Amino acid sequence: MKKLISIMTLFFLAGTALSEEYAVVVHPSNADANVKDAFLLSAETWSNGKKVEPYEIQEAGDLKKLLVKKAFLKEVLGMSISDYNKHWADRKASGKTTKPAPTSEFSGIKRFVSKKEEAIGYIPKSDADGSVKVVKTFNVN
Repeated sequence: MKKLISIMTLFFLAGTALSEEYAVVVHPSNADANVKDAFLLSAETWSNGKKVEPYEIQEAGDLKKLLVKKAFLKEVLGMSISDYNKHWADRKASGKTTKPAPTSEFSGIKRFVSKKEEAIGYIPKSDADGSVKVVKTFNVN
């Protein structure tokens, strides 16, 4: 019984350690906030006329990044990974733009967003500062 309680405690602590708040961010000068339309390029330009440039985390081989991406898709875009991939496959087949640029580190996403008025992405909320503007948050459990 003690062994079972110890194992359950470890799983609880591991889950708690993974629970973190993330933020969808844009350039501070960006007045738009329609995250879903921007990220899926349903709206291909911001209200200032600049072309939307979404950035996402490259999750291949990294469980934490995969969990973050799944949470982003579910909580922010209301999609599963398969729905998301189908969306981009359909866009590509119709001759429209391809998927958001995959970036290997959240710091890279923050760097792009802080320097490009047209960029949108997601990063750990604890990394958000005055160089980016938080437009939405979501939790990864």
